[in-house]
Amino acid sequence: MRPGTIGSTQRAERGLGIRAGMRPVKKATMCKYIAKGFCRLGQQCPFAHTAQERDALRSQQSLDAFAPPAVPTFDTPTEPQDTTPASYSPSSMSSRGGANGKPMPYSASATGAGSNATTPTLQPVDMKSTQPQSIPITSSPVPAALDSAGSPSRALPWRGNASLIIDGAYLCKSFKSVSLPGIKDIERYIGLIEERWGFGVSTYHSLYVSTNPKYLRPRERELALRQLHKHLRNELCFEVWEADLKENGTQAGADCKITIELLKMARHDKISAIVLLAGDRDFLPALEEIKRNEIYRKEVYLLTWEASSSQHLGTHVVERLCLDQVN
Repeated sequence: MRPGTIGSTQRAERGLGIRAGMRPVKKATMCKYIAKGFCRLGQQCPFAHTAQERDALRSQQSLDAFAPPAVPTFDTPTEPQDTTPASYSPSSMSSRGGANGKPMPYSASATGAGSNATTPTLQPVDMKSTQPQSIPITSSPVPAALDSAGSPSRALPWRGNASLIIDGAYLCKSFKSVSLPGIKDIERYIGLIEERWGFGVSTYHSLYVSTNPKYLRPRERELALRQLHKHLRNELCFEVWEADLKENGTQAGADCKITIELLKMARHDKISAIVLLAGDRDFLPALEEIKRNEIYRKEVYLLTWEASSSQHLGTHVVERLCLDQVN
């Protein structure tokens, strides 16, 4: 590197306002570069690199928001201490050593200077009596993490990145609440995938197929769907594909987009598995092709609802998880 020039890491640190030797304050949002596979800042990145780190930062911020204000404390005056130095004069032992010229530790038995102060004498100390006693330390048991059913869940080894493909129309129809699903529900599904199957969801390689919000009525549902699409793009780095509606009220090209994305992620070298959140049997040809092809075969997992899912989808995936059973 030529003199007087700065590297890419230094330019990034200068743009983020990071001084040398200082670690920036972590933000409770995902890093858009780590979602692509690599972040050049590494530990110096002010954004979260994993879902666990993001959730921990969010919980810490929520605790700090309700923390009581700091109460100023004042130092209480103490009694004046005597600072007159005490003089030590060995009475019977040499200052260079004890008997046979061997060094021997001494302890001073002296009182402070004053009217009744006496000259301290140095006496040998038994080293065995001054050795600290070892106290057995027993660590408190750490409570195991509980899954949605309340039973202890074991930590699974890291198995690679997974692509999450969501059929938004099926998700909204199967949602129990009157309102539309929010960003918290999507984050919950991502955490469930990491806990259940050991895959980290690469949101940069994930897709959310939904309806164009302009077709929704009343106005409140349109604004809620626009807000969901905005959060998915900005906070989770999802690709959001908005489909138009036909005259009969069905989506135009939504199933075709999901089928193309399934075959695309099956050929991706940075994706180890595919998680499909859907219940339509129109995706059976794509799942059969992924399962049958030996060149780009990938493991496919299914998130669905028991009451509104095709039973044929479960025969072409590694595992089928019904969300209405874990709620």
